[in-house]
Amino acid sequence: MPKIIIKKWPIVVVIVIFISLLGIFLWKSNIKETTMSWDNHDDLKLTDEGKKTYEESMAKLEDRGDDSGVLTDLAHLRDRGGDPQGSIQLYKKALESDPDNTLALFNLAEVYKSVGNYQEAAEMYSKVIEYHPLEVSAYRRLFDLVREKLPQRYNDKEILETILRGWQVNADRPEGFMEMAAIYYEDKGDLSTAKKYYDELLQYNPNNEVAQEGIKRLK
Repeated sequence: MPKIIIKKWPIVVVIVIFISLLGIFLWKSNIKETTMSWDNHDDLKLTDEGKKTYEESMAKLEDRGDDSGVLTDLAHLRDRGGDPQGSIQLYKKALESDPDNTLALFNLAEVYKSVGNYQEAAEMYSKVIEYHPLEVSAYRRLFDLVREKLPQRYNDKEILETILRGWQVNADRPEGFMEMAAIYYEDKGDLSTAKKYYDELLQYNPNNEVAQEGIKRLK
């Protein structure tokens, strides 16, 4: 038995080395594929400084692999340069490396909005809220998007429930949530509840213009 074990060890070592080398090869191939896909920036409408930053980011990508931060920077530059579809692909790749990259999620939502993909944009804002429930601005951006561009989602109570949950989590910053709740109930024709929230909002901040205008409309 000991002789059999001794004979098997070299085979095991060879297999481990082979798997390790294969992993390194695939990793490097993935890096090469990524950098080759986005290396060309001649078609982008960037300033000289923007092109320089792009080239520096590409060099970082070759060194670091699929670094989520670097991919996010490249995605932002491609969007600025007039390539929203390329930007979307890079943001997606950044999120594969780091799914809760807040900047990538926010920026991807904005790019989706710019090309009219409102449902996808809403999903990105929802992911920000899921990963970072204290990110108050994500609730407002989601609410405004659903209200303006996704009437079917606005007609159910999911968005209201999201806002109320966010209010609970961010109880120390209630003003924006009061505004959204008041606007929602006014839109739905529940004017007494809307007025209640506008009144609470004015008590919290007498200078809040949303509440002031809301009270005027409901008189």
